[in-house]
Amino acid sequence: MRRSQVVGLVGNSGNSTEPHLHFHISDGPSPLGSQGVPYTLDTFQLEGRCRQLIAGCTRTASAEVRRGEMPMANMIVRFQK
Repeated sequence: MRRSQVVGLVGNSGNSTEPHLHFHISDGPSPLGSQGVPYTLDTFQLEGRCRQLIAGCTRTASAEVRRGEMPMANMIVRFQK
């Protein structure tokens, strides 16, 4: 994988209220036989949080720029091109 390579497309299928992308990085090719590994992103914008999966979501008045972090569960984030 290289910087700026497309890794997926955002969509709105399944049980969701907004377009979203699910992905993870693992230490092997088998989805069930490998372990997830942590990663960080150069930069992303934190725009809000949800108290639980797709429920109790609130957006902040202004996005907070995050650098060198891994987005955590229930964060609402935006990625710049």
